[in-house]
Amino acid sequence: IYDWKQRVASYTVSIYAGGQAVAAPGEFEDVFGNFASQFEITTPYTELVIAAESEVEVLDVDPFEFAKKLSVRPSFPVSWMPWELKMLQPYLTSQELPDTQLKEIYDYAQGFVQRNKGDVLETLFDMNLTLFREYKYVPGATTLGTTAFDVMSTKAGVCQDFANLFITMARMLSLR
Repeated sequence: IYDWKQRVASYTVSIYAGGQAVAAPGEFEDVFGNFASQFEITTPYTELVIAAESEVEVLDVDPFEFAKKLSVRPSFPVSWMPWELKMLQPYLTSQELPDTQLKEIYDYAQGFVQRNKGDVLETLFDMNLTLFREYKYVPGATTLGTTAFDVMSTKAGVCQDFANLFITMARMLSLR
């Protein structure tokens, strides 16, 4: 598995349900060209463990090099063709939060847009760097019930919390 920036040298996925190993997952390429795995568990279980290990060879050391080569920079507002909206529908909706909280996340995200003069890539880079620089990584600070709004308010969490906030902001900016 590779692209022009990286190559997967090796990987393993192990799945355990209720302490029992689950048959190796079936692998396929999804409609977006991503490699994916799926598995099925047909018996009840109380614990699910999915362990993945990968060794990736990085072929290009500058992850932002692609942005320098763009002749046309995307800008806000972003618009989608009707067929694209239909295909992306499962990814369009932000998690259910009160409108007041969604508005605060939207306003926060719009601050990045304004600061970057509507440039989509610069806005996304800025959001990412802000999460890295201004938010604290605190293991155990959040639970499965922690929302993107909670993370924005406390500026603390773990990787999936920061990803959830980033995705929620991107969705609020019509980026799918």
